[in-house]
Amino acid sequence: MYKKMFFSLLSSVFIIMCLIAFLISFLDPLHFFSWNHKWNHLQNAIDERLQKTNDLFFNTHPTYEGILIGSSKVTYMNTEDFVRPVFNYSASAMWPIEYGEYIKFFKQRNRGNLKKIYLGLDFNSQKENKIAFPFPSTYIKKTTAPLYRWKSLLNLSILYQYYRQNFCQPQEFPYDRKDARWYFPLKENEKMDPWDFYKSIKSCENHLYDESFKKILIQIKKENSSSEFIVFTNPVTKEILSLIFYHNLQDLYFRWLQEIIDTFGSVVHFMTWNSITEDSLKNVMDLHHAKPSTCKIIILKIQGLTSDPTDFGIILTKENFTSFKSDFLQNAESRKNEITEMMNTYSREITENKEYIKNKALNEFHP
Repeated sequence: MYKKMFFSLLSSVFIIMCLIAFLISFLDPLHFFSWNHKWNHLQNAIDERLQKTNDLFFNTHPTYEGILIGSSKVTYMNTEDFVRPVFNYSASAMWPIEYGEYIKFFKQRNRGNLKKIYLGLDFNSQKENKIAFPFPSTYIKKTTAPLYRWKSLLNLSILYQYYRQNFCQPQEFPYDRKDARWYFPLKENEKMDPWDFYKSIKSCENHLYDESFKKILIQIKKENSSSEFIVFTNPVTKEILSLIFYHNLQDLYFRWLQEIIDTFGSVVHFMTWNSITEDSLKNVMDLHHAKPSTCKIIILKIQGLTSDPTDFGIILTKENFTSFKSDFLQNAESRKNEITEMMNTYSREITENKEYIKNKALNEFHP
C-alpha cells in the first residue's frame, strides 16, 4: 500500500515538474530558445540584461557587424533599420561602467568580430549614481554556468515573474523575439505627466558629476581599439533642456560633451532644441524617451543615410564645439522667459497633483 502511494506521489511530482518545464520552455520569457509563436511573440521583459545575455549565449545568430548599447532610450531603436546586422544590448538604467563587459562578452559570442560600436549616451550617463542592477559579470556567470538553462526550466519563480510582468500590468513596452522593443500607448498623451517632471526636477537638484566618466569612456575605447565608434547622444524634450539651464547645469552639460569629444573625436548630438524635441507630444513617449518613429530617424542619421531634419543630429567635433556652445547659450538666453513660464506651469501642476505624485512614488519604490 505504502509502495503504491509512494509511486503515485512520485508520478504526480514528475507530472507537475514536466508541466512547469513545458510552460517555461514554451513561453520562454528569458530567451533560452529561438522559437517564436503567438503566445510568446511579445512579452514584457523579466530582466532585459539576462534576456539578452541568454539570447546571445544559447541561440544561433548571424555574424553581426556591430553592437548598439545604451540605456532604456536606446532599447526602442529597432536594429532592422540598420543596413548591416547589429545587436542591441541596451537595457533600462544601463550605465557606461557596464558597457565594457557586455561588449567583451558580445565579441566572444560574435566570433571575435566587432567592426562598429554604436554608443548611446544620456546626459545622466555622467551622473554620479548607484547601479540599480547586478554587474555584467553576475549575469554572464549565471548564463554560462553548467546546466543553467535546464535547471531554470524547473524554476517556479520564473513563471511567477512572467505572470507579474505580463498579466498584472499592461503590455505597453514589450519585447519581441528579436529583442526589439515595441511601444503600444494606452492612450495618446495630451500633455506631459507631472510625475515625470517631478522626478526630473529632483534629479537636477541632486545632480553630481561622476569624476570617473571620462576614464570609463577611455577604457571602453582602449579595449576596443580595432572597432569604429559611432557615438551619439539621446534626445530629450525641450522641458528637460529647460530644466538643465534653470538649475544652472549648463557647465556640466558642456563638460559632458567635451569629454565625449576628447575621447572619441566626434559625437552625433541630438540633445538640443530642434524641430523634433520642440514638438514633444508628437515625437516622444515621455520627457526622456523618443518614440520608435523618432528612433528610426536617429538610426538613419548615425549611419549617414539622411540629413533630414537638418537641425536634428549635429556632428560635434573639437573644431566646431566652441561655436556650438556660443550658439546654444544664446538660444537658451532667448528662451529665458519661456523657461521660467514653463517651470511655473509645471510647479503648479505638481502642487495640484500632489496625491497622484505621492501614489506614483509609493508604487515605484514599493511595487
